[in-house]
Amino acid sequence: MRIVQISDTHLSPREPRFDANWQAALAFLKELQPDLVIHTGDLALDGADEARGEAELAHGAAAMAGLGDNALILPGNHDVGHFPGMAQPVNAERLERWTRLVGPDRFCVDRGGWRLVGLNALLFGQAALGGEEAACAAEAAQWLFLEAALDGRDGRPVAIFSHKPVFVERIDEGETGYWGLRPAERARFMALCEAHDVRLHASGHLHSPWIGQHAGLAITWAPSTAFVLGEGERLGASGRSLGLVLHELTPDGTVDSRLLAVPGLEEYDFSRIGAEIYPADVGGVDAGPLGEADRPKENAA
Repeated sequence: MRIVQISDTHLSPREPRFDANWQAALAFLKELQPDLVIHTGDLALDGADEARGEAELAHGAAAMAGLGDNALILPGNHDVGHFPGMAQPVNAERLERWTRLVGPDRFCVDRGGWRLVGLNALLFGQAALGGEEAACAAEAAQWLFLEAALDGRDGRPVAIFSHKPVFVERIDEGETGYWGLRPAERARFMALCEAHDVRLHASGHLHSPWIGQHAGLAITWAPSTAFVLGEGERLGASGRSLGLVLHELTPDGTVDSRLLAVPGLEEYDFSRIGAEIYPADVGGVDAGPLGEADRPKENAA
């Protein structure tokens, strides 16, 4: 089974540069003809904005229509918001807008001898941080959804797709805020992975492509099709390129993931255009600077 992972397209009716890159990626996908395409979030440039969100998500959803019925789409922080206290927290309005305009924020499907699970990464940590009632309820429901999906896998190996990575530097790292899962949620998630033959975790968010593993779990950070991080912002040995990821999954549980360069993608550097695409009047990107602890990573178990 051949799955292409796309991520961080950041589509917007006010940003033709990223739309042009998506059209190049779409043409490439039509030639490649994978069995499935999975988008791991940040479909829109600013879909979580109160004023612009409706138009941004609708624009992104329309662009994905070119994939037909062959795509599953998950939200990112620029689609449904992030932690409480940030400029755009997850709330009932943002979750409803995603569901209405794009579709479900999670999935569980069986393909090619595998169970494929997609999660809304922005829900993890809502309850611990005192998030809005709707966000906390959605987090609780998603934990139940994940447990049921893993319990019902019927011997199939599992691949999980989500916007945020499990860890940034190492599995026992502390709080990384904007970047990865919080320690408590990470520990709970990894315990489920270890108990249920999860073979792959594939995410986006970091705009720094990387393929590695931890304790037998294959890990992929997909590149963006929109922009790269500045040279000083990329994480450890991770890459600095645009593109897609091809995951080849065999029924015996083997994972082979590799980065794909896409002809026609124009590389834009966030360090040069960040203030332009996320102006201060909409709260910026809410990320903060990368610290030294955010840079190196594990490469193998």
